[in-house]
Amino acid sequence: MTREEEKEHTKSYFDNFNPCSPAFYSINWQSLMTAWFNAYGEFFRNATKMTENWYETYWKPWFNWQQEQKQKIRDQVKVE
Repeated sequence: MTREEEKEHTKSYFDNFNPCSPAFYSINWQSLMTAWFNAYGEFFRNATKMTENWYETYWKPWFNWQQEQKQKIRDQVKVE
């Protein structure tokens, strides 16, 4: 393809470009839905890892702290 043919092809593409056409919205909708499905799929692939990280960061220390508090109360009752 020569340089002139490329310019003509590009010019004809943009001349036919109409943002009010249904095809314009259909193409954008398809792109949006594809991006959404990809993001949703990534979320589900990483859901178990996120849950594990949450457990290690928040639940496990809190649970251990609660067990320590119960043990302190038991020790105080045994001493008295």
